[in-house]
Amino acid sequence: GEHVCVTGDDVIARDVQEEMLQLLELRSLGSLGVLPGRVWRDVKDEMIREYGERSGLRFFPKREAIGVIRRLQSKRQAFWDYFVKTWCDTYGISCWNISGMMKENVEIVNRTNNSLKPNNWKLTDTFGAPHPRILNFVEVLKQEAKNYLNQLADVRHRRERPPLHAAPYRYTCVPRLR
Repeated sequence: GEHVCVTGDDVIARDVQEEMLQLLELRSLGSLGVLPGRVWRDVKDEMIREYGERSGLRFFPKREAIGVIRRLQSKRQAFWDYFVKTWCDTYGISCWNISGMMKENVEIVNRTNNSLKPNNWKLTDTFGAPHPRILNFVEVLKQEAKNYLNQLADVRHRRERPPLHAAPYRYTCVPRLR
């Protein structure tokens, strides 16, 4: 291929433009209702404060930045529309309010839609550290598997009763389905 020399100034300019693009993306996602031109100006001002007024750096062009911001805002809106349709329109807010349910003495088995979470908590406690060493990790999992197989055998041979499952949950509100 053809050899092209890249000067240090070109590399710095690209790095600054990449940094500015990342800031534009971050700020546009957190700036509901802020005009794209304002987001670009705020990010440019932040970059000038960081690198100096007369640094001579080439910033991400305003027209391109506004296009990026509009595309991100469109994606954010599409996600928000999906979220509202899937969750907010389907289930009333009273179904989401765990604190309110607890205050009303509604028995809650899981506070998460991830049924493996309690097992995860138990294993984390068993490991004794958030990131155990691999040998400790394997030994704990082997012991857990052995305990589970023993429990299954004990239930099968009627030496032990199956573990109790939570009583069925009765919603205080009826989910609205579309």
